[in-house]
Amino acid sequence: QAQLQVKCMSYNIRLDTDADGENKWSLRKPQVAGLLQYHNAAFVGMQEVLHNQLMYLDSALPQYKHIGVA
Repeated sequence: QAQLQVKCMSYNIRLDTDADGENKWSLRKPQVAGLLQYHNAAFVGMQEVLHNQLMYLDSALPQYKHIGVA
């Protein structure tokens, strides 16, 4: 029997707030994109995504398409 494996990932990227100090979005967004690229999942479910974060990830990861709104 043939089996199909689909790699999925869930990730809470945390919202974009300056109150996060050294962990704020503007400093960690390349690492988030790199982590997603590294794992190369077919589907990624994300939590706490704001619109500006979604737009960055859309541009940084053109191989992915999004469903839903931020």
